[in-house]
Amino acid sequence: MTVSRKVRLVSSYPYTHHTTVRSDGHGKEFYTYLAERFPYVGEKLWRHRENEGLIYILRNGKSIKASNFVGVYLVTGDTIVHHVPNMIEPSVPDEIMILEEDSDIVALFKPAPMPMHAGGRYNKNSLQYILRERGYEGLRIVHRLDAVTSGLVVMAKNKEMAQACSKAFEESNVKKIYWARVQGYPNGNEEYLINASIRRKKGFVFECGANLKAAFDAQTLCTFLRKEGQDTLIECQPITGRTHQIRLHLSYSGYPIYNDPIYGKNGDNSGVSLQNQGIALVSKSLQFPTLGLSFSLSDQLVLDTLRQ
Repeated sequence: MTVSRKVRLVSSYPYTHHTTVRSDGHGKEFYTYLAERFPYVGEKLWRHRENEGLIYILRNGKSIKASNFVGVYLVTGDTIVHHVPNMIEPSVPDEIMILEEDSDIVALFKPAPMPMHAGGRYNKNSLQYILRERGYEGLRIVHRLDAVTSGLVVMAKNKEMAQACSKAFEESNVKKIYWARVQGYPNGNEEYLINASIRRKKGFVFECGANLKAAFDAQTLCTFLRKEGQDTLIECQPITGRTHQIRLHLSYSGYPIYNDPIYGKNGDNSGVSLQNQGIALVSKSLQFPTLGLSFSLSDQLVLDTLRQ
């Protein structure tokens, strides 16, 4: 069954990206770094943009022009400035819903695909930008969902609440619950713990497993809920908060999210293919015991989202 969804489109416009070189890029040749950070773009396009004078590097307040890029090695803190004369953003679902609001905080539903903030291919079609358009100026992001993950998001209205929420996340004083549709049936186990460390593989792609060097510990508690046709509905409680953790752990356990384009059964984890669709993973609830705050989506909203 095809579900009709409202879509948000924005007209093309000129836009300048600023990318700060992180420590893992220190000492790397310019094009090697771009290929690793943005593998879906391709060196041919980068060189074309260089020839058009659309890229330069800012270092200590001075610019390194395109004609000097060959043999340039990056330094932590460099800024790569990249101008796009005709920025065309992908469309996003026009389905943001404000669920709860007071003087300190806003709880809302974020559809997918939609990034939390500007970056990469998105600017005006990011959650933060759209909320600003709606009059929510100055909202502070205290946690993040992947662009392809939908569900509950909490944002702070002031510095004090942002610091309190961020501290709760840093000290693991937040209980996060997600629901996912996965392929297969987890051997009838009602509850099981996935423990596999995570590290960056390439670009926006990560990997997990045992005995990985330079990887971060990660644990996810999973609970079987029920069968969903040929798939299974699983509740996931991430104990740690690593990038792509639930997606990686479900795939590692042999029961990947059924429509995950990267970590799914037929996914492409090369880092070359872009993620253009939302996946069957929904942030369902957030509890901040130390702050006396609790937010949750209805079961029906989560199920409807998982079935889109």
